[in-house]
Amino acid sequence: MSEIEALKRPLALKLTATITIIVVLVVAIVTLLTIRRERQTFQAELEQQAALLVNTIAASSADSLYFLDADFLSDLMLDLGRFEVITFGRIYDEDGRIVADAFDQSILFSFDPDPFGLQLLQTGDTLFTWQDEQLIAGQSVIIGSEVVGAVSVGLPTAFLEPKIAAVRNQGIIIATIAVIIGLILALFFSRSITIPLQAMIQATQRIMAGDLTQRVDIHSKDELALLGGHFNQMTAQLQQTLEQMEQEIDERKRAQIALEAARDAAESANRAKSTFLANMSHELRTPLSAIIGYSELMLEQIELDDYEELEDELKRVIHAGEHLLMIISDILDLSKIEAGKMELVPETFDLTDFIESVAMTAQPLAHKKGNKLVISCDEALGEFYADRSRVRQILLNLLGNAAKFTDHGTITLTAAREQAATGSTIRFTVSDTGIGIPNEQMRLLFKPFVQVDPSSTRRYEGTGLGLAISHRFCQMMGGRIMVESEVGKGSTFTVDLPVAVDVMH
Repeated sequence: MSEIEALKRPLALKLTATITIIVVLVVAIVTLLTIRRERQTFQAELEQQAALLVNTIAASSADSLYFLDADFLSDLMLDLGRFEVITFGRIYDEDGRIVADAFDQSILFSFDPDPFGLQLLQTGDTLFTWQDEQLIAGQSVIIGSEVVGAVSVGLPTAFLEPKIAAVRNQGIIIATIAVIIGLILALFFSRSITIPLQAMIQATQRIMAGDLTQRVDIHSKDELALLGGHFNQMTAQLQQTLEQMEQEIDERKRAQIALEAARDAAESANRAKSTFLANMSHELRTPLSAIIGYSELMLEQIELDDYEELEDELKRVIHAGEHLLMIISDILDLSKIEAGKMELVPETFDLTDFIESVAMTAQPLAHKKGNKLVISCDEALGEFYADRSRVRQILLNLLGNAAKFTDHGTITLTAAREQAATGSTIRFTVSDTGIGIPNEQMRLLFKPFVQVDPSSTRRYEGTGLGLAISHRFCQMMGGRIMVESEVGKGSTFTVDLPVAVDVMH
């Protein structure tokens, strides 16, 4: 069963019923008005007949009423009653008393005036009174300007009902024919609307099922044909759009597959690079360390032998070697982290001694550019369980950056034990009065190979790996690193690490 057949009140039924009801109401109203008009016409004709008869009787009885010739008046009414034209007939004197009756002579010359006679005497026009089976008409009789009496007659109305019944029957027949014709027209009209709509509904159902080749064919020259044309245009555009979308989806899928292949290849190459660098750490560091070591031995020998002209040159070689070793170490550390080969080696150590050791190492870096290094630590820091070398590397990276970007300023290192919701933590803070960091650069600080100012790679030594490595080490030890800075006033880096580092991080 289709959806159209399943409808309890389809549009065709509604249109047919509505039009039929309207036709029935219109025909019924017209029929009732026609019957009413015919009844009024019959009544008007009967009133005209009654008025003519009353005028005739009034003219015939005027002189007799003036002279009160009762015999003539009585004979006149009796003769009128014999013709069976009237059902009622009376003549009244000037006081409203009955002086002649067409059917009852016993009421003649009554002493009491008749109410209807008095009403006729007081009215100059013809009066009509409709009763169940007769029409009573009457008027006063006037000679000159003197009212001498009145006359009244009654005409039967029984013959009106057959005429009205005939008109009613004729109206019913016409109404029935009109209703049948209206029903046929309603069916034709409703089908002229619903058949195109059903065609569009069926086409819509097929389109919903995925068949976008469906079209509707409407032959009328009205709004339905316009609707069908727009429906076909919409379906064609939908089909074209869907085909374009499918083509674009196919192209995007192919592009996505190519991108995924390129990404996999890049990731594979990156992993191979990181693995290679991680594996080559020993091969790269050992020769460079040997060069630096032999250079230092040569420097000691030169100082003993007093070769001052070679001392500065050899110091430059040692400095360049140390700088190169630091860069290689940073690159190799980052490669190990990315390759997943960096392992933490936690141990328990005293924080106070640890901070003093870090300060001694950082002191020459700070003094190199005329900076003052200030150490501020809690008296009872206690012991710390973490990877000593990695924590040291984090702090030296932060202190090295502070010394590098600060001239004749102050660098402060603080350490304190704090209690957080997740447990005890050690908070290290490194602050400086250096150049500061612009807000737009803050989000790039912990990305590898990024510095505050790209030109600073030439103005300041470094690769931009220190903060990235420090950030990774903090994450590996379950901690975090934060920064606050203002351009021209300096920066503050804060490192929070748990008192007992979880090696699972």
